[in-house]
Amino acid sequence: MTTTGGSNKANCGRVSGMGGEMRKSILIFAAALFALGTAGTTARADFVVIFQPNPVYLSQTTKLAITDPDFTVTSMIGPIGFSPAVTELTVPTSWATWGCPPQTEDCTPRVLWTGSSETLTFTLPSGNQALGFEAEPNIFEVEHIVADFYDGASLVGSVNYDINGIAGALLMAADTHTNQFTSVTITDTNGSGGFAIGDIRYGTPQSITSTPEPASMLLLGSGLLSLAGLRKRLQKS
Repeated sequence: MTTTGGSNKANCGRVSGMGGEMRKSILIFAAALFALGTAGTTARADFVVIFQPNPVYLSQTTKLAITDPDFTVTSMIGPIGFSPAVTELTVPTSWATWGCPPQTEDCTPRVLWTGSSETLTFTLPSGNQALGFEAEPNIFEVEHIVADFYDGASLVGSVNYDINGIAGALLMAADTHTNQFTSVTITDTNGSGGFAIGDIRYGTPQSITSTPEPASMLLLGSGLLSLAGLRKRLQKS
């Protein structure tokens, strides 16, 4: 396989004065609070992001079984259809890296590679109110991946992360209680060589408690420290 950019992993052949300081502290704190509510998601009504594969998520969803031999190309596995067709691979023998718990379900899943396509849509039967999968770029670099979750033609919400192609796979999952998920469209916005998804799960859970996104908690923490006056970095600038 030939790609442009970095290496790939699919082994088919990866301020001054007190007043100014206070104003900056308040602005940074406000920005941190804003980021806490928006980082990684574009949520609409009744769309709850699941940041990690917590026990409730795992117990109340069904995992799609990928059982065909490596390099099998398919457009349908169980009740889920894929467009374009995907290639079944295994970490680490035919797909070099993935993530590990707690960010992912396991370290060596079977995965589905999109080949040269930067967009993948998969559809599933009606009635599912939880849907998730893990994703990682093929190229060994950080790339921005967006997942748009739909109920029919209506966008329910989106999840988007910068994901490292070197053992940086992340869960992209959500649940809803007044809508359903009938399809998801995944796009690598700045990649080449496609991406892989794995540990695909779906179901109708009673309740899934979302683990706070680590990056968002760090942003909130940094905002609180800023408001408290720990401004050493700005004082040096």
